[in-house]
Amino acid sequence: MKQEIIEINGSNLTYEKIKKISIDEVKVKISKESLKRLEKTWKLVKELEKGEQLIYGLNTGVGWNKDVSVDKEFCEKYNKNLIKSHMIGINPECCISEVRTILLLRLNGFLCGHTGISPEAAKYYELFLNRGIHPVIKKRASVSMGDIGTLSAIGLVLIGEGEVFYKGKRLMANEVFEIEGIEAFKLGAKEGLSIVSSNAQSSAFAVLNLINLEHFLDIYHKVFCLSLEGFNGVVDPLDETVNNIRKHKGQIEVSKVCRENLEGSYLFDSCKDRALQDPLSFRSHCAITGAVMDAINYLKEQLSIEINTSDDNPCIIPEENRCVGSSNFVPLSWVLGMEMVAIALNHLSKMMCNRMLCFSNPNLTKLTRFLSPDENKTIGFGTI
Repeated sequence: MKQEIIEINGSNLTYEKIKKISIDEVKVKISKESLKRLEKTWKLVKELEKGEQLIYGLNTGVGWNKDVSVDKEFCEKYNKNLIKSHMIGINPECCISEVRTILLLRLNGFLCGHTGISPEAAKYYELFLNRGIHPVIKKRASVSMGDIGTLSAIGLVLIGEGEVFYKGKRLMANEVFEIEGIEAFKLGAKEGLSIVSSNAQSSAFAVLNLINLEHFLDIYHKVFCLSLEGFNGVVDPLDETVNNIRKHKGQIEVSKVCRENLEGSYLFDSCKDRALQDPLSFRSHCAITGAVMDAINYLKEQLSIEINTSDDNPCIIPEENRCVGSSNFVPLSWVLGMEMVAIALNHLSKMMCNRMLCFSNPNLTKLTRFLSPDENKTIGFGTI
């Protein structure tokens, strides 16, 4: 059976591809056109290095040291120092799927061709993913624009230092390089900044949470429908026409999923013992869960932009033969989406709690108090 390999080019990452590469550990391949793009950008970087123009992170320091010039002969040492000085991450550590997602997203950002990193450096990220060489990356560092304090761990491994997870063991990078026959990478102009200055870790966490959330919601739809059947609930709020009248896309989608899950259910038959209307925690399912879906769809749209574009400052523009300072590193568009989803999930959890309370109410369920076999002698399930 032919082994699956996913080709990436800077603009074609999907959540399904990320899941395969990060969780299922499918191998990746950098597209030929992406490598040509990187070669073109790297050529411009080398030309800019020879010139007199001051360029942030290329021939100057970074942050507060942006007014400090860096001589060409100290290029490699400066870039190494930049990485080492930003190694400020603290525990806990990222798991393997998180590390793989970080590597993948940063690599895909490189392939957009605006970072100014060499094709050779990008190939190391591809190699790490394909050979299972996973840098030990901390989850926490500075609270700022970009994951500089944690992504530096990848740079340290790149130059043959630092630690990695490899074939179930925690080893020094230089040991693994010797096993795999890999040479430590020599950093060129701007490559230190290109490696550390990104939101790749934060967006990796967001993507993985989104994948987990969608899996949860798939199960949750089924649980609700089972609850509705157990409750002998009213299916009117699932009606296609009534939800189309409201026009909220998420609400329409949720009602459709519920109708499909309940196809053939006795709930669509008339029943004299059924309530005229259910409690709000049942009746409002499509509207509240639909609002969650709308928030998720906004997040997916914004996050898809994040993972398929460059967030670098300065931004190299080889088509125009120039390098421009930017605010592309600001992640607020998708961060607002994350915050909105978190708020939406609070409403969802409240509805779920209220639904459980309904199940514990014998006046609504027509079952015994606390599901006791004998209300006068035993208490039964009183937890809720």
